Amino acid sequence: MPSSEVKPSLPVNLASSQKFSRDKALRVLLQSWRSQNILPQNVAKKLWKGIFDCVYHSDNSLVQADLIDRIASHLSTFRHLPLSLQYFSTFFLTMRREWSGIDSVR
Repeated sequence: MPSSEVKPSLPVNLASSQKFSRDKALRVLLQSWRSQNILPQNVAKKLWKGIFDCVYHSDNSLVQADLIDRIASHLSTFRHLPLSLQYFSTFFLTMRREWSGIDSVR
């Protein structure tokens, strides 16, 4: 995936109700992100929105916990410090933007 674009199906698959689709999309996303030096901020925000939706649509708390552990473990696999910092800082931007929309049921 070129750094300047996000395949339209990727965020959709991350937010899928099917666990298999979410897992496959997350694997593709993290592998492609890891191969970059740095991403344009708008692309990084789209990708984190997809990751947020992936966690939000996960079936139950055990599935969410496993998913969150897998997502967090990728921070240490990035080759370049600027990419790690971007990954982490974009996470905080996404949480700030999305936190108020999380309903009390989840």
